[in-house]
Formats: sequence, C-alpha cells, structure tokens
Amino acid sequence: MYRSGSSHYKKFYRREMYLEDLATRSGDPDEFIIDGYEGRFYTGHSEYSRHVDLRIDLERAIQHIAEKYMHSLTHLAALCYITTCVGPDDAAAIAGRSGTKKSWWLTRIVKPMREELADLLGIFRRQPVQWQDKFLAGNEIPLWRLVDQYEAKDNKRMAATLKSLASHESYKTLCQRLDLPKSTVHMLRRNAHIALKEAYGCTA
Repeated sequence: MYRSGSSHYKKFYRREMYLEDLATRSGDPDEFIIDGYEGRFYTGHSEYSRHVDLRIDLERAIQHIAEKYMHSLTHLAALCYITTCVGPDDAAAIAGRSGTKKSWWLTRIVKPMREELADLLGIFRRQPVQWQDKFLAGNEIPLWRLVDQYEAKDNKRMAATLKSLASHESYKTLCQRLDLPKSTVHMLRRNAHIALKEAYGCTA
C-alpha cells in the first residue's frame, strides 16, 4: 500500500469547493459544474470519480484501524507512518520504539498493519508463481527438457525424481521405487525443485 497524505489527492481536483463559496458566488450554474463532462474530458471525470472512491475507501479503512487500536500507541504510530508523510524515525519515536527497537516495530507492528489495511481495501497481494503453477497450466517443456538432460548424463536418479514430481508421486512411493533411504530421496527432490525453479524462471 502506498503512503499518502491529503496533498496526494489534491492534485486530482481541478478546483476545491467550500460552503462559504456557495454563499458568496453569483449563482451562475456554470460556476458549480463538476469538471469532466465536456466531451473529450469524460475520461478525466472517470478518473476523478475513481480517485474520490479510493479516498473514501481509504478514509473508512483508516478509521476502522484507528478505532480498533485506539488504546495502543505503537499501533496508532504505525498507522500514522503508513498513511501520512511522517518518517519512520519520527513515527518510531512516537511509538516509543526508536533506536534499536525500531526494526522490531517495523517488522512486528507496521508490516502486519500494512497487510491488514490491504485486506480491508481488497488489495490483492501478488503471490510468487511456482514452477508447479506453470507446469499445471500446460507448460511441460522445461521439465521434460531437464529429464532429457539428466538422462543424457546418465543421472537416472534425478531423471526419475523429475518424472516423479511430474506425476505427483508421493515421497514414500518414490523411496520404495528407487529403493533409497529417505535422506537421499529428500536431497534428490530438493535438487530437482531447485533445477525446476531455474528452468521455469521462478525466483521464489
């Protein structure tokens, strides 16, 4: 979630309107038109509305978190840090977690609160794609290419392990089929996963 303050949203408004202005202006309807309906500016109005909706969602989420942690200064300071321009050093000092305690505060308080806010806002947190996801999606070539490479090197154990992973064979069944101790099969499977991650371009 991005840290933002009120200034972050003001740039999306072409003009701010106050109640006092309504009382003192001439009353010309054009004075109070919401910008964005003028032909080519329709897309601009759509953006305007989207940002207004986002601001409303943010305010509701912030209010919910603030009420939930109203008796915890460490959490309120974290909320202040996440949603305003207050820096980490100042926010940690407010929380009473400055100096060597700041790292703990950022990890144990700030990070979970960011995730909680993300959940409230319905923000999808991207999960790393695993090689299994790509294989199940139909991309089998990297796996079978690895099998061919290990068979060409006469590394029958690794080739068998890769085939086992492709067929979703259990750990126990593979041990029995290869007639190898669990520690050896564990190492083979670990090395196979590492090789497959690299073959599929998965860094996680």
